[in-house]
Order: sequence, then structure tokens, then C-alpha cells
Amino acid sequence: MTQTSKTIPGAAVRGTASSVFFMAFFGTLWAYTGIMGLQGSGVPLLLVMAFAIGIALFIGGDSLIRASRELLSVTLLVTLNLYLS
Repeated sequence: MTQTSKTIPGAAVRGTASSVFFMAFFGTLWAYTGIMGLQGSGVPLLLVMAFAIGIALFIGGDSLIRASRELLSVTLLVTLNLYLS
């Protein structure tokens, strides 16, 4: 019987973090472009909200990068599985 590891590889978490950075940057840019097309007194509030969401996403991506450093690499997991089998 083989055992499978349920540990998420660090590379998968770093890939997710890079997509969060991508979403934060381009989502904020898209929101800024859309908000600039609006007219009215609510525009500054919408800009602050859009930038706050973008900053929160950047912080989330950074925390994913930091957390991925603590995870084992895929090659180490494969080596451990081969050794333990």
C-alpha cells in the first residue's frame, strides 16, 4: 500500500501568490480606469476602496510567498516517499 502526502508543495503556493499579485495589479488598474470614467461626488471614495482592495491583495500575496518558504519542496517530498516506501 502506498501512502500519499497531503502536503501542498511550496511551488503551488508560490504560483498562487503570483496570480494574486497579477490580480491585484491589473484589478486595481482596471478599477482605476473605470472609476475615472465616472462623474460625481463618490469618485474619491471609490478610488480609496479600489486601492484598499488592491493593497489587501498585495499583502495576501506577500503572506502566501512567506508561508511557502516553510513548505517542503516537491523533490524532497518525492525523495521521502521513495525512501519510506
